[in-house]
Amino acid sequence: MKRIMSPFIFLLSACITLTSLSGCGTSDDELILRSNIEQMRNAVSQHQPDKFMAFVAGTYKSPFHRDKRTLEKFVNYHLKQNRVIYIYIADIDVEIDDDNAKIIFYSGITGGPEQIPERGQLYKVGMRWSKTNGQWLLTQAKWRPALVLKKK
Repeated sequence: MKRIMSPFIFLLSACITLTSLSGCGTSDDELILRSNIEQMRNAVSQHQPDKFMAFVAGTYKSPFHRDKRTLEKFVNYHLKQNRVIYIYIADIDVEIDDDNAKIIFYSGITGGPEQIPERGQLYKVGMRWSKTNGQWLLTQAKWRPALVLKKK
């Protein structure tokens, strides 16, 4: 009896084959940028501001922080205010144009003095990165609440 491959199995096997050949279209630069964001997330969760700031360009500017030093003060303040910080990142969209990148994602952030968070928020985050001397550095970041909770 001859077996006929279902369209789903065919597409799945084709994707697996293409993935092994092309990396599913994910460039080395995109992998590096995703890794940088993960390392920054880990640095905040582990209260290591220096590791976080290592990914920030000296030319950093944003609507919230006028320069890298102001961002560093912001990060240190929040690390001191929250003994425990959890950051969840989802739905990352990366657009790379030569040595510049635009990244948009959603981030859930919770924190508090103990293991159980006492506050949290979901944000939509926009970042701009620039590649200088082979290294991707954050040049701008902005965020806004993606979920507004009503207080009772």
